[in-house]
Amino acid sequence: SLFNPHYQVKMDKAHILNLGAYPLFMIHSEGTENDKPYAHFLIQIAELLGVSCDHVLMDAGYDSLELHTLIFEKLHAKPLIQLRSDAQLSPLGSEKTITKQINTFWRKGGNAQMSLTEKLVFLCKNGKREMVGAYLRNQTILHGREVKDAMKRRGTCERKHAHLKKTVKFDVVHCKKNNRALSAIMNFITFQLLMLAHLQNG
Repeated sequence: SLFNPHYQVKMDKAHILNLGAYPLFMIHSEGTENDKPYAHFLIQIAELLGVSCDHVLMDAGYDSLELHTLIFEKLHAKPLIQLRSDAQLSPLGSEKTITKQINTFWRKGGNAQMSLTEKLVFLCKNGKREMVGAYLRNQTILHGREVKDAMKRRGTCERKHAHLKKTVKFDVVHCKKNNRALSAIMNFITFQLLMLAHLQNG
């Protein structure tokens, strides 16, 4: 395992797609790798699985304008990504800027009378993805309470996960480098089976 300076430990990472409390998919990575590319892949997997949800909750390691846009575009859900306490509103993501941009696309069918959702979809299709991400990120800043409330609800899931991880011993301690990914995947499958048993037992 590589030393992660943020967590101050040697570690690997398991990037997990959950639907509520239930784990659907996992990707193993080294402990120092950037989280964002793995989030892109998990969103694609969620789309392929036909996951239906109102919002997608991610921690601050996954914060980017593109991920905000992808969640909106691919899953038709509201991105609730934790932000730093000093996060600032972006002028690029204001409704005024969006409407102004839509008007410049009048030859392509842009219309200021579109609904806001229609404007965002239109901008995604016409190369203004960063603007869409900035708007969605601004909404997270403006409605920070929603993220905090969602995090509290996630706390129940996290407690259940913590209990199961202790049972499964979901780690790669004492694993040889070549075996770490396989060990993580096998632990994850066991984790899924335990959660399935919980679900079947009500």
